[in-house]
Amino acid sequence: MRKKDCVEALMARQPYRYGNDGCWQINFNAKIHNFSPFEDAKGWGGFDNSWREFREDHGNEIWEFAIYNLADYFTKAYPANFERYGVELNLHGRMNGHLCMEKWDGYDLRNVINEDFEEFLRHTHHTKVLALYDIVCELDDLTDEANLARMFDNEVENFRREWEYWMIDNHARYLECV
Repeated sequence: MRKKDCVEALMARQPYRYGNDGCWQINFNAKIHNFSPFEDAKGWGGFDNSWREFREDHGNEIWEFAIYNLADYFTKAYPANFERYGVELNLHGRMNGHLCMEKWDGYDLRNVINEDFEEFLRHTHHTKVLALYDIVCELDDLTDEANLARMFDNEVENFRREWEYWMIDNHARYLECV
């Protein structure tokens, strides 16, 4: 692909602005609609009811745990490209629904939008622009809503396992004291 085509494709992306936190030209919608990772609590040993109660009381904390690990997941998905170009991602927005590229190849991309971003790309070597375009395409695939739902499911399951180990450990300590 030619540099000109990559620049045009990257410029066609809609910038994301979030209050006073900044603006990002390279961003991805990381929202999942009509998704509940807490629907099925069956088959989790003797803790089904306890887990159900815990997730009802602490659903927001579980959700935040999953969201916190999301940006890290994207970085690990394509480690060679991300490490080589020093890609830094972060979640922004009222509900952390936008995955934004904050750094790339040593450049701070926050608040570099529209004409400034286009000028930045035009003065960047063509191999680097192609690499940025490839990373953006990979992230477009990863932020597909079905992929996001699977990732959240996995994170919630990891949280549930940690919670279950904690419950078993505390139950064993309780039995030792009785």
